[in-house]
Amino acid sequence: MTFQLPTDKELQANSSKVSDRVMGEMAEYALCAASIKHFALNHVLIKNQNTQRIEKWQPWSYLFDVLDIIQVYDVIYILKASQLGLSWLVAIYADWIANFSNTSNCLLLSQGQLEAQEMLSKVEFIHSNLPDYLKFPIDRNNREFLSFVGNHSQIRALASTE
Repeated sequence: MTFQLPTDKELQANSSKVSDRVMGEMAEYALCAASIKHFALNHVLIKNQNTQRIEKWQPWSYLFDVLDIIQVYDVIYILKASQLGLSWLVAIYADWIANFSNTSNCLLLSQGQLEAQEMLSKVEFIHSNLPDYLKFPIDRNNREFLSFVGNHSQIRALASTE
């Protein structure tokens, strides 16, 4: 078997494909940066706690309302029961802010240290399952802190109690 170099025509055809792919990825990055709803609907995977499966995030109707509220108000309080999807929604929002903004600082406060670590692990899960062209590499990651290379953003998870 011999190896043949591609012809100029083949190189140009592949260059066009690569260029189209890169342009598509740039356009998709811009759409995700502009809209958390587009980002979440099209690219976020979560781990279903009941089935232990990785699934595409599916919003319940009220979750989009919560996203709108989060983007408008600086502070909101949500008294919630479990299994409403709000923890994943907050994790999606934290990753979106940190990933698509420069020098952002996100603080995730939870009832206890274990819950704070679980929230940060959800953010890490979301981020690690994004396509490469949509994510900044992770610089530091421990149980309380996640930072990104390139945009100087960070997410910190802390307990609200001692």
